[in-house]
Amino acid sequence: MEEKAYLLVHYKSPDKQMDEQVHFALSRDGYVWEAVNGGAPVFVADKGERGVRDISILRTKDGQFVILGTDLCMSENFEKKYQRQWPNMGRYGSQKISLWRSKDLVHWSAQQLIEPGDGNFGCCWGPNAMYDPASQKYVLYWASSHSSNDYGAKSIYYAETEDFENFGEAKFLCAKEDASVVDPCIRVVDGVYWRFLKSRSNPFAVILEKGDSLTGTYKRVEAFDAWMSQLKANEYEAPLFYRLSDGKWCLLLDYFGEDRDYKGYVPFITEDLASGIFKEAKEGFSFPYGMKHGDVLEISLEEYQRIQDYWK
Repeated sequence: MEEKAYLLVHYKSPDKQMDEQVHFALSRDGYVWEAVNGGAPVFVADKGERGVRDISILRTKDGQFVILGTDLCMSENFEKKYQRQWPNMGRYGSQKISLWRSKDLVHWSAQQLIEPGDGNFGCCWGPNAMYDPASQKYVLYWASSHSSNDYGAKSIYYAETEDFENFGEAKFLCAKEDASVVDPCIRVVDGVYWRFLKSRSNPFAVILEKGDSLTGTYKRVEAFDAWMSQLKANEYEAPLFYRLSDGKWCLLLDYFGEDRDYKGYVPFITEDLASGIFKEAKEGFSFPYGMKHGDVLEISLEEYQRIQDYWK
């Protein structure tokens, strides 16, 4: 089996504009992480709100790379543009998605702002994408408020694309009857689709659903609900899920409460994904700082070294 490494794309904090940019971290095993570029951004958003959050990365079928992110800069605009009102952000903010491209993970295109919706979305948060074998297209999905419910509870929407240049009609993916859902993260494992979402109430917690297709019907994993209820679940968001080098599964949850020494990702692991039960990994993991709302991409050792060499 070919050895692999990991790239984590993320932002750092909502407190400074330079922290709300694309940052990289590398790992050989998925446990011990090191900052790239000394913890400074690898590139900076210069369009839209000139900040980027909720960052994801995709390797395309032709071996290129796409980074997506929410066009949002809280440090600069929460007070001035949105008058410190979250409903204003849901109605008027982040109506486009930031996109960058690369062929080698070190040289990146200029920022693009794409609008995958129909003009009636109040926000496009937490964009992510994956290839769908059923349609043989990429599915871009995100959380949005919409004019159809007066920009109230947020749902998850998607649009198909073959090239990340042209996008099909925005379609409804999923919702929760009694709450907004945000922070979607979908992974497929052995033909089973696992969908993590952050429910904004009932419960205010991360939830897990299971389905047999990317855009089809999903069923709630109740064992995961029971496990989450043992945590201070209302203090976690932005689920990120990947497989470690030893075969275990890692769930990173972005902690934003006040009881820990830092804010950012907290790791939880399981050997049995189907059980829906994880355990906090209090030892073995190492992060250079509190990394927030990002995505993990498996990379080759050659790609790992290329990034290291470029930014050393």
